[in-house]
Amino acid sequence: MVKPGLRPIESADLPAIEQMFFDIFRPGAKAPHPEFREYFHRLFFTGPLGEQGGGLVSEDGEEVGSAIALMPITYIAYGRELVARLACAFMSRVPQSKAAARIVLSLRARGQDMLFTDSAATTAVGHWTAGGSVVIPVNSLDWLCTFRPVTSAARRTRLPVALDALWTLPDRAILRRMKRLPIVAPADNEISLSAYAARAPEMIAHFSVRPKWERTEMEWQLRMASENRPLGALRFFAVGGDNSIGCYAYFTGAGGIVRVLDILARPGKEADVVRALYARLEAERVVEARGSAHPHLLAALSPLPGMRFRHRAFTCVATRHQDIRDAIARNDIYIGGLAGESWSRLMTDFH
Repeated sequence: MVKPGLRPIESADLPAIEQMFFDIFRPGAKAPHPEFREYFHRLFFTGPLGEQGGGLVSEDGEEVGSAIALMPITYIAYGRELVARLACAFMSRVPQSKAAARIVLSLRARGQDMLFTDSAATTAVGHWTAGGSVVIPVNSLDWLCTFRPVTSAARRTRLPVALDALWTLPDRAILRRMKRLPIVAPADNEISLSAYAARAPEMIAHFSVRPKWERTEMEWQLRMASENRPLGALRFFAVGGDNSIGCYAYFTGAGGIVRVLDILARPGKEADVVRALYARLEAERVVEARGSAHPHLLAALSPLPGMRFRHRAFTCVATRHQDIRDAIARNDIYIGGLAGESWSRLMTDFH
């Protein structure tokens, strides 16, 4: 039941939501942006589950005081199908206001099949846990792997890409001193978006709680992800030839900074697929790669040269179902990557 003052987002709310988004998340940019409303509408209202998407607004008098966008994603939990909701871009004109409180109270675990986020800020995680949500620590991390350390440092200090040739010799000298051993990896090959969508579901079928990734829904998400211009072109690879053991996808990134969307592998083959990804990125002379951490990938990622982990944002799950909470406790749930928010233009664009 929707409480007084709280209602579903309507198309007429988009101008107010856009202004609030820019005030809070893009304070240096100006609204209206020529693409924001159209993208927001497509992302939350027009997907295969669009009738269950959108989000909530909380009114403050006659105007929108607070809002949260919700993206529906079909999940499988112990064989039963449910519509999970990915919470995105919680925003409020006035923090700690009654309008914001209505949104927060609507997120309580006891009223949810499955509601989750992989982008909760430190200031917001307390609201999630107070409402009964579970925080997943490892999924709250990013992994970062540096291939060319001096060039990577230059990127962080925003030195021009035109100076890259100056860092080649220092990079080589550092890598020689590190005495990196060659990575022995299985063969991979580039595949199409559709071929990736066909392979991906079987690679996560062993998780008790996982996105269903029905073909139409997954291809729609991947096409939306491919629009993320700041992250670069989205490429897809299969590992292991005809007897595929896994697949992965990554954004090429500007300046050699790669964002890995997902690393998917059959049980026991995680290290092989991770090594294939590493060998591919090393051969393409990327500067740095990063992606979302997952408990089942830690053992495969951790030994790689140049690997480190850092906090990205909190991953939280609200659910009234004890079996889903049990799956979280034993790392038997798949969240993150495409089943997350990192690929959305709301995270990287509209500056």
